[in-house]
Amino acid sequence: RQISFLNTVPNNLSMFLTETVAGRTNYQSLKHLFVAGGRFTLGLYGRCKSFLHSSVSVYNFYGPTESTVYSHGHRLTFTESEDCVDQVIS
Repeated sequence: RQISFLNTVPNNLSMFLTETVAGRTNYQSLKHLFVAGGRFTLGLYGRCKSFLHSSVSVYNFYGPTESTVYSHGHRLTFTESEDCVDQVIS
């Protein structure tokens, strides 16, 4: 399935980006990844850098729900000086 857009919570994304799952999954068609509904940790940030190709647009969203309402968002550049402030993902 050539999935190009994924909207998920950080816990699910962490599962998707493990050696076991990522090793048998092709993320080449993925273009946009929206993550919301929980904290985007430094560990998850590192796994995104390791497992996703650089052309995937990854957005860290905040809002009262992760499915339909966003109140704040930031596109991650995977340049730590731009994305991380005091060890917290922007």
